Amino acid sequence: LVPDSYDPEKAYPVEFMLHGGVGRPKREPGESLWRSGYDSLRQEDRIVVVPGAWRDAYWWQSSQADNLPALLRLLKQSYNVDENRVTMTGVSDGGTGAYFFAFKQPTQWAAFMPYIGHPGVLRNTNSGGGYRLFFENLQNKPLYIVNGEVDRLYPAEAVKPFIDILERIKVNYTWVVIEGGGHNTQWLPEQAPNIEAFKTANPRDPLPDHLQWVTDRVDRYNRNHWLIINQRSKQGAPAVLEVIRDANQFNVMADGAGEFTLLLSPDEVDFNQPVQVVVNGETLLDERVEMSAPTLFKWARGDLDRSMLFLAEVVIEVPEQ
Repeated sequence: LVPDSYDPEKAYPVEFMLHGGVGRPKREPGESLWRSGYDSLRQEDRIVVVPGAWRDAYWWQSSQADNLPALLRLLKQSYNVDENRVTMTGVSDGGTGAYFFAFKQPTQWAAFMPYIGHPGVLRNTNSGGGYRLFFENLQNKPLYIVNGEVDRLYPAEAVKPFIDILERIKVNYTWVVIEGGGHNTQWLPEQAPNIEAFKTANPRDPLPDHLQWVTDRVDRYNRNHWLIINQRSKQGAPAVLEVIRDANQFNVMADGAGEFTLLLSPDEVDFNQPVQVVVNGETLLDERVEMSAPTLFKWARGDLDRSMLFLAEVVIEVPEQ
């Protein structure tokens, strides 16, 4: 849904809106996914994307993990997108889908708004999930969470243990409990100003100085912005990395990671000076890194992100621990 007043000279925020009821059959061509139709979702200040999910393609399955970023890339090819204001909103099963992307591949997104969903669904193999959830990964992006007090599926009290973890590890989150609220979004008009203020206050930092990531696989779900985990070193255990960058110095705490890649941007790294990578107190790299046009083209073509351009890849092997 593109604004009628779209101006290609202006960069537009993008909002992905994930619907609920993913256990239903796939919609027929021309059949609306939204009960009130799509026109009610159109806004003049942003581009709105309404993708579809069904019982063979839940939001938290690999097909959608590929599909949603691909849709964003297609959008960037045709429209002027503000890459640092791309958000994901989800309702019910869509809210659970928003949790999935926050846990597993947050790089493209600025913030997540999961409404009347529950992250525990992602652990359930019967729901198409069966994932291990690493709460450290939620420290990377802000969340605006809404649950109803008497929701028949996911009452607020059932979600509270999850919220307690977010509080303990200092995730940037807002949790709104709708007093007397059920499994619906009747509260949305009243909450809308607060939600919009939250989005405005939380643009994406495309090149953060502090990153952490935990993953139990390296074929996917292994990247966070400029950090990629290539190999795990402990069978049955996840790879854990925390990286703090200070100019050209990268201080890394690694556990269970055998190899990782750092993507270097000229917006953050001075390529005329040595790059130093210290892993668990041991200096593994201290030398100049050459800029590479093929590397620039590779990541620019893959990300289509003007605020996140990389001119070098540094691959680090972690000594056995």
